[in-house]
Amino acid sequence: CLLSRGLGDVYKRQVTDSAQILIEASDIIGLAGSDTSIYFSIIDRIKPFVSINENFNQFSILEYENVYLSWEAYDNIQIDSIYIYYSMNNDSSFFLISSLDTNNSEFSFSIPNGISESARIKLVVKDIFNNESSDTTEYFSVLDNTLPEVSISTSSNAFIYETIDINWLAYDASGFHHHKLYFSEDINNSFVIIDSLPGSQDSYQWEAPNLVTSQARFKIISTDNVGLSSSDTSSYFSVLDNIPPTINIETNFEGIEIPEYHPIDIHWIATDNISIDSVYAFFSNDSGESFNHVGLESASNNFLTFNIPPGLTNYAQVVLEVYDSYSNFSSDSSFFFTVTDYSPPTAILNNPKSGDSFDIDGNMVINWDAQD
Repeated sequence: CLLSRGLGDVYKRQVTDSAQILIEASDIIGLAGSDTSIYFSIIDRIKPFVSINENFNQFSILEYENVYLSWEAYDNIQIDSIYIYYSMNNDSSFFLISSLDTNNSEFSFSIPNGISESARIKLVVKDIFNNESSDTTEYFSVLDNTLPEVSISTSSNAFIYETIDINWLAYDASGFHHHKLYFSEDINNSFVIIDSLPGSQDSYQWEAPNLVTSQARFKIISTDNVGLSSSDTSSYFSVLDNIPPTINIETNFEGIEIPEYHPIDIHWIATDNISIDSVYAFFSNDSGESFNHVGLESASNNFLTFNIPPGLTNYAQVVLEVYDSYSNFSSDSSFFFTVTDYSPPTAILNNPKSGDSFDIDGNMVINWDAQD
């Protein structure tokens, strides 16, 4: 009968809520009768077809690079929409990359950040009656293409030859291969390398060099295991000088005697790690209990002259104090030596006095005060 001949072929692409079946019957003498069914629905439960063309087996790609995808998709009625999903964690979660209309059969997108050995792309196709099918790529690898993050701490001020810690924080998904540390003494000088360190290290002990600056900086360049690098530079800090200069009195005072008021030359040798500035001379005639300032000279001149102050003593002493350019100082003391008398005596005549008169051949009282 007509129904058995072609109902499936005729109606497999038709969906309706008002379908009917009409039946007609005829007997052998030509009499006929018919009946019509009530309305019923024809529902589409046939899923669309979708197949991804590309083979992702043993495929790898860098983060942020574009991946290309093409597919074949069709439906017995009509495709409604296409969705692209991405997972980087072994199918545990997919997130939507894009939704497309039915005119598309290819698409490319930038791989999100995040390295993975089990990334996949899933293509979901829905028809106009919400039937859906999907196809998923093979697992593929996403390789590190994200610059590492690194932040170096700003150092506190350091003194020359002091050992301080340099610290930094660094992160990278693939891990670090090495770090390189650099130092610059001021804005007019380039950075010079301090050391190259293993990627697992996050601190370094550094000895401050023999210089003075208020514009010192550190720089770090961190390179990850795939060769990507990032850098950071510290804020300025100071390297300070607290190393005193040295001075040695070269003049030999041992066993000498010098008269009061006579000049004396004092020679010295003075050195400093940066630069020397001035030498102050002090004199004592009381075994070093008290001193008086007797001279000032540039340290580089290596000698000064002063006159021995009055006062006899067997325990005279000279002390030299040397200062560098940053107010650090040290001193050296001479041997005790003798200061001899060179002060003229003093005499005051007390009698006779002005206005006194005396007889010839008379007695005169003469008296005086004298000191030496």
